[in-house]
Amino acid sequence: MAQEPQQTEPSPALTIVVTLLASLLVGKFLAAQTQLIGKFAKLIAVYGVGDLLLLQMRKVARETAASLQTEVPPLVEQVIAEAVAEGSAAGATASAGGPGEPPEAKLPGWFDPFQSHAEMSAQAIRDDLNGKLNQLGYRITRYADDVYQSVAQSGISQVLGDVAKVAQRKAYTDLTSKGVTGFRDSRGRNWSLSAYVEMAVRTSAQRAYNVSHLSRMQSLGIDLFTVTDDGHPCPLCAPWQGKVLSVTPDDRADATIADATAAGLFHANCRHTLVAYFPGVSNIPAPREWTQEDQQRYDNTQQQRAIERDIRAAKQEVAGAYDAEMRATAEAKVRAAQKRMRDFLGMTGLNRNSRREQLDLGNR
Repeated sequence: MAQEPQQTEPSPALTIVVTLLASLLVGKFLAAQTQLIGKFAKLIAVYGVGDLLLLQMRKVARETAASLQTEVPPLVEQVIAEAVAEGSAAGATASAGGPGEPPEAKLPGWFDPFQSHAEMSAQAIRDDLNGKLNQLGYRITRYADDVYQSVAQSGISQVLGDVAKVAQRKAYTDLTSKGVTGFRDSRGRNWSLSAYVEMAVRTSAQRAYNVSHLSRMQSLGIDLFTVTDDGHPCPLCAPWQGKVLSVTPDDRADATIADATAAGLFHANCRHTLVAYFPGVSNIPAPREWTQEDQQRYDNTQQQRAIERDIRAAKQEVAGAYDAEMRATAEAKVRAAQKRMRDFLGMTGLNRNSRREQLDLGNR
């Protein structure tokens, strides 16, 4: 007896894909950045300022970029493959026939149009993500020259005295606390290394899941959809919770998926997924207006992310310190940022996510 169709929730494994596998990739880049900055500090202490220092800094930067180019593609493959598999599985569960593959799959000679489309989509997403991450290699190698230029001012500092020395240290610590920079997205926005990698990986994994999920549901004859409530909406995607969407214009739908996407749904870092909607069967919450309370909650989460970045930046400054005085100053910044976090959480009631305060996002 066929089970009654229900609105399906996203597979719990999607959270694993997006959070754990994506964080492995982000953590790898952040760990590489921290190690690179630490090596720079040791080289400065050993060689002082000069051509030999620049050569050695460039060498370790090239080695870091080359290592990432070898280690990253297999992780990208795993992220996208898992996202596609989970999207397909969740899409199959949405069928009126119940969990598992559609009955037609058991017939001799049955052709699954989903498979080829999913494979092509996954390959395109995989190639796009690999391309974005490979481009980071240039910025990593260029970072050696940026840091050296800030340190090279120490030669002037020796002539002009303590004031210039303080200025040189400030330039150096500004660079090392920010880490590798210079990343722009298609809209011209600037991102730090950690934010850029996390955005690219999370968005690609979510795209792979959604494309696979949608394709599987369409192959099963499902033509109406809604979006999950992830519990943490933003002003762009909140208006689409509780709305019915379709692939092509449909009188039963509030809008097409393309219209919703153009209006902000599935933006970078968006965690929403499409789920099947069955008229007269599925229960979805009524759309509601974005309130001041919603905005305040959203602003609080963004403020928490900002303090997390401050903590990581201070810890990175510790890793880049090349003398005891700089290290002590940086460690004081870490403690101050951690206190700001405790005070902020006490005021807002948000939960602390210590993993996001680690330089490698807690990945070992």
